[in-house]
Amino acid sequence: MDWRIVYEESLRSAGVEYIVGRGSHYASPRGRIIGDSDGFLKLIFQKGDMKVLGVHAIGEQATDLIHIGLIALLAGLSVNVFDEACPNIPTLGAPY
Repeated sequence: MDWRIVYEESLRSAGVEYIVGRGSHYASPRGRIIGDSDGFLKLIFQKGDMKVLGVHAIGEQATDLIHIGLIALLAGLSVNVFDEACPNIPTLGAPY
C-alpha cells in the first residue's frame, strides 16, 4: 500500500481534519536551479490552526529540503513560518 495514503488514512481514522498542499519542484526556484522536473513537495496541515502535520519531499536532493519542514513539524509551527521566513531567492534552501 502507498505510504502516503496510509499516513492520510491514519489522520482520517483519528478524526483529524487536514489540508494538503502540493507543488512540483520545477515550480519552485529550487527545482529550476537543479533542473528537477520530476520531484515534488507535499505538506499536510491541521485544518483550523494550520500546524504542520506532515512533510513529504521526493526528488533530487530532497533530503536537503525536508529538514526545513521537519523543524516546523517538531516545533509545532504553522504554515505562517513559511511566509514569515525570508530565504535568499533563488536558493536551494527555499521550500517554495
